[in-house]
Amino acid sequence: MITRREPLLWLQLMALAVIPLELELLRLILSGSTFGPSPALERLLVWSLSVVAPGYWLVQRPVDWGSLLLVRQPLSTRQVDQRRLSALQDSIALRSATVFGMVLLLMAFWWIDRSALLVIELSPLKDGSRLTGLLLSGLVLSLLLWQWQQLCSAVWLLTRPDESVLATTPLSDDQMRSHRTSFGFGVLILPTLTWPSPNASSGLGSGPIEPEQASEQNDGSDLDQQVAGDDGVAGTEPERHHEEPEPAGTEQSDPEETPEPPPGSA
Repeated sequence: MITRREPLLWLQLMALAVIPLELELLRLILSGSTFGPSPALERLLVWSLSVVAPGYWLVQRPVDWGSLLLVRQPLSTRQVDQRRLSALQDSIALRSATVFGMVLLLMAFWWIDRSALLVIELSPLKDGSRLTGLLLSGLVLSLLLWQWQQLCSAVWLLTRPDESVLATTPLSDDQMRSHRTSFGFGVLILPTLTWPSPNASSGLGSGPIEPEQASEQNDGSDLDQQVAGDDGVAGTEPERHHEEPEPAGTEQSDPEETPEPPPGSA
């Protein structure tokens, strides 16, 4: 498949392992200070600034699949199929996944902040201010939203068939600059992956015959000839059984010689 040849899409799947670690980091940051006068209002304010505001931007301009936040693939080196992948990101499914991720982050942030005091002894910001913890947690929430959309985009693109990719009109450089969010230095150039084709894998069985296989075939042919010979011998036996035995009277016996009379009998 065309999409599976892109190594950046596979690298973005590493967010499945990184996101749980970042959630634990968020817990350690929030455990460094006690709650303020209105914890619920603080959570909603931080979530609105760090998740809702950038989330609205990412819904309008999705994260470029060729960007890893710090480095990205330059536009000058992108081929036609890679530009088609960028066009496939204009999907209602990806927008819905981004909105769903925003709601998930609110629930996770609420639960983590309430249980953060359980790990207060491990916090790197122990005895710190609440404002510092909320500001740092807002940065982590924005990073989580970025990785969430990249993960959903990678899964979406990797599952697209070749027919759908080839039927998509590729984006130009101006369209990618105005319709995609791409951060980082343009120094990331990775070679495409090569997968074995089904025709090559199916042709492995038609190779030359090995000596062992040839000897097995010769033994099999000798065995077939032997079985065929036994069948021919066995086929003649019924004919012998059908032959009628000759009567004993038909055999010609020699005439019995008459004994000579003893002398003096005359």
